[in-house]
Amino acid sequence: MTRPGKRMVLYAGGLLLVCVVVALVWTVRGVKHDSAAHTKGGKSPSVVITVAPAEPVAQYRQDTIYKTTEQLLAEPPDQQLDASAFVQYVYARAGISLPRTVQEQAQTGTPISDPAQLHKGDLVFFSDSPTDTQVTFDGIYIGNDTVAALTTHGLQTFKISDAYWQPLFRFGVTPSQASSG
Repeated sequence: MTRPGKRMVLYAGGLLLVCVVVALVWTVRGVKHDSAAHTKGGKSPSVVITVAPAEPVAQYRQDTIYKTTEQLLAEPPDQQLDASAFVQYVYARAGISLPRTVQEQAQTGTPISDPAQLHKGDLVFFSDSPTDTQVTFDGIYIGNDTVAALTTHGLQTFKISDAYWQPLFRFGVTPSQASSG
């Protein structure tokens, strides 16, 4: 014979178990199944669990671009490159394919007009003069208002807010059309 207190614990435990089962069924029914997961004969599809990296792929790529840029600042490449070829080279070392020219690279993502919204690894574009809207030069944003770029004076870093560069800044982009190599 069970005591009344013990019955209440068994009842509460059973109720908890029912709630867990209902929650699991509800969750499984809410999962979208791929048509390839369905089996022959009208049987229920199996549940597929996908394990994703803890860090978003885009963030991982931008971190890789940043680290590659930092390495090249310490040890510049031996190759003769211009600004856009340097950007393409850095992205390629990070496993990402970019077009060759500044104008093509400027089309690889949505423009970011506010430098405060840039993230490490974003491309940054400049023009030749404060009144010119066409981009003619680019570099890689490395954080803290700083760009790494191959200039006529070699591989350098500079602040976007610098008196020379600020009026020439046009926009930045996080390349969305870059493809893994």
